[in-house]
Amino acid sequence: MTRVLLLNRYFFPDHSATSQLATDLAVDLAACGFEVIAITSRQRYDDASAHLAREQEHARVRIRRVSATCFGRQNFAGRALDYLSFYLGASVALWREARRGAVVIAMTDPPLLGVPALVVARLRGAHCLNWLQDVFPEVAERLNLVHPRALASILRAFRNWSLRRADTNVVIGNHMAARIAPFCASPPVVIPNWALEECTETNASSDVAASHPMRGTWGLGAAFIVGYSGNMGRAHRLDELIDAASALHSHPNLRFVLIGDGAQRGPLEARVQALGLKNVMFQPYQPRECLRESLRLPDIHIVSLDERLEGLIVPSKFVGVIAMGRPVLWIGAAEGEVGSLVRASGCGVSVLSGDAAALTQVLRELCDDHASGGTRLRAMAQQAQALWRIHFKRRDALDAWARTIEHCAGGKR
Repeated sequence: MTRVLLLNRYFFPDHSATSQLATDLAVDLAACGFEVIAITSRQRYDDASAHLAREQEHARVRIRRVSATCFGRQNFAGRALDYLSFYLGASVALWREARRGAVVIAMTDPPLLGVPALVVARLRGAHCLNWLQDVFPEVAERLNLVHPRALASILRAFRNWSLRRADTNVVIGNHMAARIAPFCASPPVVIPNWALEECTETNASSDVAASHPMRGTWGLGAAFIVGYSGNMGRAHRLDELIDAASALHSHPNLRFVLIGDGAQRGPLEARVQALGLKNVMFQPYQPRECLRESLRLPDIHIVSLDERLEGLIVPSKFVGVIAMGRPVLWIGAAEGEVGSLVRASGCGVSVLSGDAAALTQVLRELCDDHASGGTRLRAMAQQAQALWRIHFKRRDALDAWARTIEHCAGGKR
């Protein structure tokens, strides 16, 4: 039985995106007969002060939680200390659990986790596999979050060493694979992320949202709803969404609903208030048990990415949206990972970043389509779920992961 050690700062019962992906993979691998141990922190993404149990078992996965500082994400020094303390705790736990022939999977929260994981794995005779959800430090560089700039070069050297020396590197998109391939000893393996079980819908009709209970609770009535769900972080383009809302503020049947939190939420709310917009609503993250209803609410979902980050990040919300059979309004690079899929599949429409006028026109046309029966929206909804079935099924991802781990370990179980 191959022992798999999965490292990520957050894990069950945390509900953040990487935590849920890590938990899904660990549970599925355990069900397939792998011995799986998750090494994680005692914290939750939305509650750094949480102290989860040090030892726990969940669906045949043994969870080892290590202590780490919890200064939070408010400043660079505090964040760096949180990372370093987790590196130390996770490395000690990995040393105790790793054995010859085991496979170590290092995710990218915190960044560069693959560096200490590789060191310990090699000392213990284990294999090491990097699972990249983003490409650091390039993301931080593009967003001007690394100072001084020389620091990025040092971090990149460590990152490249871990990519080059790892047994395998797994990425979540073709553009990301092309970006890191020059630093790897062998071509990266592309295994797209999947949708959570709660984010799947058997009815891919745009009429699904018409009688949605949240419409009554939030006073939305029968309006055409443009939705955004998830992290409102620096990586996403949302300013033009407020520009479009302002241009369409007098439209009687159009509402914008933004669900989630992040660095941009405060400034966006302040701007909406300053403009006096009544057609924009902000709501907090919805609990996992309400996620299906939350994703069913919009008639079309906004998915966006700062074009500077193309190939460095793949917006995880895209898969959840199409799995629910909801149309996508992509704001970002037309030839990027998601932009190309939207255009080729017909699952939605694409608008270039910064083009608020084009976004406004597209929303006006879609609102008119909704009012006249939603023929166009219904067709996009059907194409969205078809795309999910072909490329993003969890079962397909699990099969690819099992093959990759077996190859990494040097043979069949």
